[in-house]
Amino acid sequence: MIRFILFIIVLAFLFTFSYTNAKELVVIHYFWNWESAPTRLDLIIVGSFLSGSVFALIFIVPGWIRLHLEHRRVRRSVGLLEAERDRLRAEQLGKEPPARPSISLEEDHEEN
Repeated sequence: MIRFILFIIVLAFLFTFSYTNAKELVVIHYFWNWESAPTRLDLIIVGSFLSGSVFALIFIVPGWIRLHLEHRRVRRSVGLLEAERDRLRAEQLGKEPPARPSISLEEDHEEN
């Protein structure tokens, strides 16, 4: 929720700044004396923000997917270890091991 609020604040600053500079025309100077046509400053600011957001997503999403898959693998391992622990306890006490629900993929989606 905090990330969403910060994102909204940044967007508000972005659009406020863009609105106040909407009439300004700027020329972007590239390498080797290349220049852009006169462009409104607000379009450059919004374009820079959007391209930065796209690059951030490109770098963040693979790590997020990797962590999600590892989390799922660890949850399955913990479930198997708990079942083994219950079996060994029941074996030591001479009782029937308690029934555990099977681990399924639906659990991952219900929590998120």
